[in-house]
Amino acid sequence: MEKTEMKKPKVDINHLGDKDYKRKVEWTEDKQEHSRVATLRDPGYEVAMQIRSKANIGNNESDNGEMVNMLLENVLVSPRLAFEDLDNRLPKKFKEKTVTLDGKHNSKVTIKMIFPGYRAALNYSSDIHGINGSDNYLPILTDMNKTVFRDSSTGKPIDMEFWSEHGGGVKAVQKAVNYFNDVLNHDGFTATVNTLVTFLGECL
Repeated sequence: MEKTEMKKPKVDINHLGDKDYKRKVEWTEDKQEHSRVATLRDPGYEVAMQIRSKANIGNNESDNGEMVNMLLENVLVSPRLAFEDLDNRLPKKFKEKTVTLDGKHNSKVTIKMIFPGYRAALNYSSDIHGINGSDNYLPILTDMNKTVFRDSSTGKPIDMEFWSEHGGGVKAVQKAVNYFNDVLNHDGFTATVNTLVTFLGECL
């Protein structure tokens, strides 16, 4: 498989190292402890505030996908990470998952879930509840029907008629978020993001 060249961060190349900091990133995967040292750069106050603002973009919404994208581009110097590269390099075992849910009236329903990409997974995971804690399951389920959920027998996208017949839609969203979290944990991505968020707080 041809090696993918990682995109360069949008950090200021002048005075390299002047604002660089080393942070140890630690995570557990497959019951094994892992760690690496990441190089982070203070992006300056204005950019740091722009990144922070994505946690609440108004209308009871956040854009965690864009917030993380900005962290990867403006703060993380190494290792180099970008959504497109991460999506392309994702191992096959993470790209889909089949689950059996508790449906209506003690029935069972089996569906397939497709990983929608790092950016979308981040937003789905954070958007189930609005900034004020409101229930956003209906719009999330409606969107996931198109992008994530598939009928395990036909491979076709699921619609609301499927859930009306079988039940289990709310549980499907919860299972999907757990699935996304497992994928995002791969190779320390979530741990790296958490380190970046903590570091951003130090820059403010």
